Amino acid sequence: MTLKAALVFLTAAVAGCATIHSKSTSSIDKGAGHRVAATDSGYGYLMLTTPDLDGAAKLKAECQGRVSGVSTTLSSRNWFGIVQTYEEQIEGWCQ
Repeated sequence: MTLKAALVFLTAAVAGCATIHSKSTSSIDKGAGHRVAATDSGYGYLMLTTPDLDGAAKLKAECQGRVSGVSTTLSSRNWFGIVQTYEEQIEGWCQ
């Protein structure tokens, strides 16, 4: 019975250790020109540090002119409170 109780406790303790958060900040309206996209990612540790994500600069590098209808999505995953992964996806229309 003790092994079974320990297994139940361990399963309950580890079940909430990996969480996923996602936030979308705007919507894309079809614009003139062609579609461009950029992705940037990085790691954080112990919820004390965050990476410097610069997807906007990568998006501007994809386009010679103006970018409109920009949509940004930031996703983060927390692994046991030790390591956090961040991914930024940016899409827009190059004019």
